[in-house]
Amino acid sequence: VVILAMAYLCFQILKRNDFSDFLLVLLIFTIYGTVGIRVARDGIYWYSASIYYLWAFLPFLLAIYLEKRDEKQKILIGMCCFAASFSQEQMAIFCVSFFIGKALFDKKVNGTFNWHHKISVSLSIIGAAIEILAPGNFVRAATAQTEQTNSFLVQFWGNISDLADKICGHDNIIFMSVLTLAVFCVLSEIIRQKWLITGACLAGILFLRFSLLNESIKNVYDIIFIPWFIISICLIFFFLCVRKKYSLVCLMISAFASQIPMLIVNYRPERTQLMFELAIRFICVYIVMHTFVQKSICSYISCATLLCISVVNLAVIFSGYKENDEINQVNRGELYKNSEAILQGGEYTEYH
Repeated sequence: VVILAMAYLCFQILKRNDFSDFLLVLLIFTIYGTVGIRVARDGIYWYSASIYYLWAFLPFLLAIYLEKRDEKQKILIGMCCFAASFSQEQMAIFCVSFFIGKALFDKKVNGTFNWHHKISVSLSIIGAAIEILAPGNFVRAATAQTEQTNSFLVQFWGNISDLADKICGHDNIIFMSVLTLAVFCVLSEIIRQKWLITGACLAGILFLRFSLLNESIKNVYDIIFIPWFIISICLIFFFLCVRKKYSLVCLMISAFASQIPMLIVNYRPERTQLMFELAIRFICVYIVMHTFVQKSICSYISCATLLCISVVNLAVIFSGYKENDEINQVNRGELYKNSEAILQGGEYTEYH
């Protein structure tokens, strides 16, 4: 239900008169299907983590949707901003940076701050302050400091390397595939040689595909993935700025801001990059849809490739969970038999 609600809000936020509603809905669900197994398992399918990391997006998206539909609903927008920033530390930083950035960009365009900006920024800051300044955070910080053996700079540099590997390393190559396809759509807008970009797009897809199979190609990927990621992000940022899509620019900045806490902690599970990946994927949907309207052949290739990636990824995930479910059923049966035996005065039989 939550995921469907988020998909609906994404559709309403991205909806444009020149966008095909069917294609936009299909692309939103397709992009969701490209979330890799490591992040999906740790941040979506695990109930408690999903509530903490995924559900927090719902009030955030609702605030943006209400702002787009009717800016007069200031109080309701502010309540959504507070709820989102109050939900989780990373989301707190995400919300505050987004709404402050959006307010600044709107002031640049309109010359003044609107009331709904003042309310959304104020309540998101209040919610974030309550969340971040909670006593439990200081206890965890003190515990982590006593366990830290390296200097802060050594630890910080190691955290950057580890975070970069989690976000765009070989284990998360599916995310880099989505980002790469969006970048080729951007290049198709900038460079006039469409067939050259199309060939580069196909070459990039094949490179990513074979890096999963060939050890030599994988080693090449391990060398170039960070420059590749930086160039991709810069191109997308430039594309959004030129087209004055300031809300999406703020979304990209907020996505990176949400990862700042991960640079100073010792524990970085895959679920902590969920909001970063979802925000970047949201931007990628807009880029592909925008170039699709321009009848770019790269957008056609990107849509088809994303659909294939999504179907294969979901098939692998669900087949794995199906196999695990059969094992879990056997385990439950054995536990039930032993519990009945113990209740009747028998002994526990060890199961291998």
